[in-house]
Amino acid sequence: MPRTFYLLLLVLAFVQGLHAAETPSSPNTERLRGGKFEWARLQTNGVYWNRHANGDPALLAYLRRVTVLNLDPVWHSVRATTVDALTGYPFIYCDNLTYLTPEETRNFGEYLRRGGFFFIDGCENPEINPSLAWFLQAQVSFLKAQFPNLRTEELKPTHDIFSVYFRITAGPPYRKGKNPQYPLHAVFDGDRLLGVILLGNNLVNVAA
Repeated sequence: MPRTFYLLLLVLAFVQGLHAAETPSSPNTERLRGGKFEWARLQTNGVYWNRHANGDPALLAYLRRVTVLNLDPVWHSVRATTVDALTGYPFIYCDNLTYLTPEETRNFGEYLRRGGFFFIDGCENPEINPSLAWFLQAQVSFLKAQFPNLRTEELKPTHDIFSVYFRITAGPPYRKGKNPQYPLHAVFDGDRLLGVILLGNNLVNVAA
């Protein structure tokens, strides 16, 4: 299994465990009873929100084949037009939050306050993100407007997310290649983990 797949697997398992321990907050989550787990891409006004979306079904099928996670094989997209639309998905995959409208931003913030989780996958293509450092700062600044106490940290190899459900013996599954390795950035509101930001890996593109 490519190491980039392991990272998404670990995060999905971690979020599924968090979601299973919580009481559903919306009628939309009733369909998830029995351990079923769905994810969705966040649809925004950005032109790249569905970039490499053709890889989503392949990635989901692969994770279903090699794990016992009860993942829906159908990939979904969701706009942050209402909070209820978002709360149907405990895990939302994003390419860039800064394209959300003010109303969508408020809805997304409320989704996170209700227990939602995001995964931002920063594309390394310089035509899309000329600077990954700037991209990271833009995402953090955007989130801080909703969560003034927001903080980020680089996850160490000893963090629970790398071993709570599946253990990696060779260290965290960061990208290896021509570019430097980019650490996984965790985003916290106080002590609560809201989501993670990964730079330069293009996880779904690996499955395309």
